[in-house]
Amino acid sequence: MRLKLQVLVSFIFAMSLVVFATLYDVKPGEIHTPVPFLQSQHRWADSLIRKLDRSEKISQLFVVIADADSADSDTTLSRYIQKYRPGGVLFRGYGANQQWKRTRIYQASSQVPLLIGMQPDHLPQDLIQIPGNLSIAAINHDSLFEQVGTAMALQGMEMGVNAYFLPTLYKNQTPENRNQISEKILKVGNILQSQRILAIPTDIHPYFPYERDSSRLDSLLRNYKMFSRAGISGFDLDPAIIQRIKLNSGKEAIVRNYLDANINYKGLVIGELVENDEPVEEQVKKMMKAGVDLIILKKEDMGQASSAIHNLMNRTILSGPELNEKVKRVLLAKSWSRVRTTYAEVLSKDTFDIDFGKNDLLRRKLIREAITIVKDNHDQIPFKRLKDRRFHVVTVGEKAPDLINQMRFYSEISESHQDRSQGKSLKPLNVRFLSGYNPVIIAFNEESPDPNRDEEFIQSLSELSASTEVVIIHLGEVTDLQAFTPENTLVQVYGNSELHQKLVAQAVFGGFSVNGMLPLTLGEGFVYGQGDFSPKTRLSYTIPEEVGLDSRYLSYIDSVVYEGIGSFAMPGCQILVAKSGQIIYHKAFGYHTYARKKAVKLTDLYDLASVTKVVGTTSAMMKMYDQGRIDPDDMLGKFFKNQMVTLDSVLRRDTVYFLADSILTNIEEEDTTTTDDSPIILVSQRENKGLRVDSFFLGDTVMVVTTHTRGRTTIKSPIFKLRLSELMTHHSGLPAGLPVRRYINYRNKRTGRYSLYYKPRKDSLHTIQVADGFYLRRDYLDSLWDDTKRIVPDRRKGYEYSDANMILVQMAIDSVNKEPIDHYLKRELFAPLGIQNARYNPRETLDEERLIPTEYDSRWRGQLLRGYVHDPTAAIMGGVAGNAGLFSNANDLAILFQLFLNGGTYGGEQYLRETTIQKFTQAQTGHRGFGFDKPPQSGGYIIGDAASLSSYGHTGFSGTCVWVDPEKELVFIFLSNRIHPRSQNWMLNTLRIRQRVHNVIYEAIANPLP
Repeated sequence: MRLKLQVLVSFIFAMSLVVFATLYDVKPGEIHTPVPFLQSQHRWADSLIRKLDRSEKISQLFVVIADADSADSDTTLSRYIQKYRPGGVLFRGYGANQQWKRTRIYQASSQVPLLIGMQPDHLPQDLIQIPGNLSIAAINHDSLFEQVGTAMALQGMEMGVNAYFLPTLYKNQTPENRNQISEKILKVGNILQSQRILAIPTDIHPYFPYERDSSRLDSLLRNYKMFSRAGISGFDLDPAIIQRIKLNSGKEAIVRNYLDANINYKGLVIGELVENDEPVEEQVKKMMKAGVDLIILKKEDMGQASSAIHNLMNRTILSGPELNEKVKRVLLAKSWSRVRTTYAEVLSKDTFDIDFGKNDLLRRKLIREAITIVKDNHDQIPFKRLKDRRFHVVTVGEKAPDLINQMRFYSEISESHQDRSQGKSLKPLNVRFLSGYNPVIIAFNEESPDPNRDEEFIQSLSELSASTEVVIIHLGEVTDLQAFTPENTLVQVYGNSELHQKLVAQAVFGGFSVNGMLPLTLGEGFVYGQGDFSPKTRLSYTIPEEVGLDSRYLSYIDSVVYEGIGSFAMPGCQILVAKSGQIIYHKAFGYHTYARKKAVKLTDLYDLASVTKVVGTTSAMMKMYDQGRIDPDDMLGKFFKNQMVTLDSVLRRDTVYFLADSILTNIEEEDTTTTDDSPIILVSQRENKGLRVDSFFLGDTVMVVTTHTRGRTTIKSPIFKLRLSELMTHHSGLPAGLPVRRYINYRNKRTGRYSLYYKPRKDSLHTIQVADGFYLRRDYLDSLWDDTKRIVPDRRKGYEYSDANMILVQMAIDSVNKEPIDHYLKRELFAPLGIQNARYNPRETLDEERLIPTEYDSRWRGQLLRGYVHDPTAAIMGGVAGNAGLFSNANDLAILFQLFLNGGTYGGEQYLRETTIQKFTQAQTGHRGFGFDKPPQSGGYIIGDAASLSSYGHTGFSGTCVWVDPEKELVFIFLSNRIHPRSQNWMLNTLRIRQRVHNVIYEAIANPLP
């Protein structure tokens, strides 16, 4: 009998579990968590209720809105708080610092600590928030929402926030994604509540309690049961629920009782007064009939709302015990969420500490991870083979400047725009014009074609898709995707802010991998969960926190730069830092000149000076080495037919002196140096009556030479016995530069003009422009080559930096290619990589306003140099030379050097072999690789002290520097015009600006984020 009884009891218990699980959708073994604040100590709440009079109890049911869009001052709302004593304040749209200050003021104005709340659509932009529900559904990485919850909890505790309203649960959702969204929101809510912060999902479905379709109701209830089981603190009702309540019906606490009966929910029920034709009193009555505990309202409505509840109590529609029950729930919620503690903390602290960098990073991740490639039928994204592309962006709706400007960091972009003026139909696309581009990117910015009134536009889009590749970027409601056909490549972005635009531009060019999925089904061709993956192939543009560094550390760069500008070390500069394939610092400082009329932009170009040696000459050499067309071990003579020279005036290397070696003290070693204009006479090591001693400015160097004036013989020039490796490591024994002295120093003694070699206007003979109104006779380049062949290398010397070395390498490259190096670089490297600004002779193709001036050349050209290469030898050679001539901005240089860091790949294509990069960048002799500079063992160089021995780069006389550290996956670029207006300005070196900036970067790496 006992056994039968035990079996019966067990059966009844099991059946009870089944019924319970069926009723509440509880899975086997699942625990229903009570609402945490209802389990807290009651002493404070009970004590306070006894002290409050009826008016004060009613006021505890009010949460007054503090709206940044209103014109209220701090004191205006404070007076309302002192008068009506509401239970809480709900902040909307204030910046973090503003909200912090107002919280202190409002808490000080209240006798009972206020419940401080924030809403998802109204959070300060510098604080982290949960994205919209469809964006949530598009994100595949659930761990992001745990990070969101942690960030929100930390900033909430720091700012004295007790309640977060979470995003909408139902809008635009379908059964297939509703559960997933709820789970992600619940991850955030659970973390918030673990830190004693109330989590309140908003806009509980308007069908409650009016839904008559039981199957649909069960589907809706399932998600709310999930929140109830987790012990969520409260639900914020959709206003439609309140509006549908009939005051003459007999049911009381309609919504509260419904929630209790259907999902066993006992937490806070919250409603908000809305602006409509219904009076405040009527809305308040409906809320009380619904069973609402907290009413969100404007300060102006508190008086009427209070009167309405008094009237209900006077008419016994609302009883005293019912009021006490509501107030007690509110006070328990306050007590559990530590309002008294946060109240005291907020009033005791003068500042708050929030890591805005981490918030910014998380915000970026949420936007980035939601971006969805809905369709990519032709494998277009990320864009490949840039040299074969002509990009055109058509923006439809609002203009999207941030989208287009970000794209221009990757490739050349042309653009056009149209909007829907006064509600008219969209104009058809100009198919004939746009067919000349590949691809055409159509960005719909808060606008979508309407099948009912945009038939011609839709037809033109179809025609365009048949004639060229089309990529659609949709910055708008995902539900509007139904306007498009699946034939196009289609990218969905869940917003159109500046950050949304910048990130989707990076996405389509491969700045980061794309993983988002379509958050709902929109009919045939658009199915929930679909989305094509796209890999990272190019640089991205982000913040230091992305790679584990602290933005606040790198901000010290700014102070170093401003010190340099304030000390007249340079008028301005560009600085770029890339770490692990991501640009984490990219800024322009100062002005083009000290006149401070034109600010430096990121798109402006600087004269790179000797950085040309690696960006131009060495890069071309590496590419040709890969192609098997040239080798560092080759002798120079391999590339030239006429190697004979008549010796009648030989520059002998043993009688050449470099002032950098002898008199330039107290100046850091620089790739190129100069001094003032004063002539310096040095005695030759070999006294000879036939020798004439003189000194002159030559390129980046002041040198002293002795010239033999007698004798004539024809021999094979000794320079052709040099190997390219000796030239590229500066172990050739050649002098500092080519023999260009006569072209620079000559003037007609009577007229003071350079009439022997130059003309002020271009003609059939004078075709080489070295400055405005300054043209060199082209045939003198032949004379310069003959003079160059007369140079006798001093093979007894070891390392000696020389511009002549890289010029000869460049001439060898041109000889093999049978074309100038600038043409070769553009075709083989620059255009394919998306390097669109780095170029020789930029005045020929770019607006002068983008070209940053260098020196005022009073000695030779008599003018301010802007877009003309500063280096005299490179100028004489037509602006294209192996030692100088390139102009660029920092962004384009970053692309090239990231290619090196990537082992020769970029944009999904292989441009160089990794072994080639290793060969050229490793130390060959001393602190030189093939073309590249290396850190000297003794230190004291322009680069940072912590740069690894595997690092490499180059500096430039004009105040430039590029440096790569493979061990840290680091690219550092510093561009300036420190030689403006005179090249004798050495303050950039004296203050060690470049080195100190580089050191800040290494310090940030040494002190990563916890």
